[in-house]
Amino acid sequence: MVEYNVLHVGGGIPSTTLHLMFFLGELKAWKLDCVIFPDTGAESAPLYRHLELLHSFAGPYNYTASRGKLGHDLLSKRQLLAGLPAHSPKISAPVCQLTKQYKLKVLVEKIRETLNLKGRQTFPRRQISVVLFLAVTYDERRRAGLIRQRLAEYPWIKPVFPLIAHEMTLWHCRHWLRNYGKLPLPVPRSGCVFCPFRSNKDWQWLRKNDPQGFAVAVEVDRNLRLPDSQAIRPRYLHHSGIPLFKANFDVPESSEAKKRLGFHRECEGFCGL
Repeated sequence: MVEYNVLHVGGGIPSTTLHLMFFLGELKAWKLDCVIFPDTGAESAPLYRHLELLHSFAGPYNYTASRGKLGHDLLSKRQLLAGLPAHSPKISAPVCQLTKQYKLKVLVEKIRETLNLKGRQTFPRRQISVVLFLAVTYDERRRAGLIRQRLAEYPWIKPVFPLIAHEMTLWHCRHWLRNYGKLPLPVPRSGCVFCPFRSNKDWQWLRKNDPQGFAVAVEVDRNLRLPDSQAIRPRYLHHSGIPLFKANFDVPESSEAKKRLGFHRECEGFCGL
């Protein structure tokens, strides 16, 4: 059986670290066949510039796969807003329901395309096994089991988590990138511009470094509360439960709120896990 090794990237700190570790030969047990970035079309402008620079030198087989611009679709197809894990007062944000269509299926379709599989052609499980490398850090290792559950419907994909195997936390990844020293730092945070799992510091950064992306987030936030948004309760992108354009980004969150809402996470393609 042939193993086909695929690195999934989201563009943030963990996946940038893992990508470069492969590129520099630090993970000698595996050799990549390709790198795939499932693009929602809704990352920040600095993140796209970072990925363009990274892909310009870190390996020849870098693919971007997309089914369109999620931000545009949220505004034009309001039924999709129900799948966004927005905040309601006194209610925890739900798991994102958009991941499967805009990231997971896009990733799977691109893998099949690179293997020259057509349409609904049955995957040749006896001939090929896909090893999918994911940049989940050691401090987020509980997510590995949840990701395996999401991938269970694709039994020909074997998820592997090298950063967990090497016990590399997000701190270790930042330290590794500083020692590498050949990329502009800090690496931009990965995640859609309208991701509700942002701290005030993150929102400040987005408003300053990507005004257009921030404007999209404000518009998505406004649409969450339109009469035809199908929401039972008012919903907000900002965790305080007030409209994003009115939110005070100068107030730091408590450590409990950061942990509960996952502000420390980097989005690596499987939202809400």
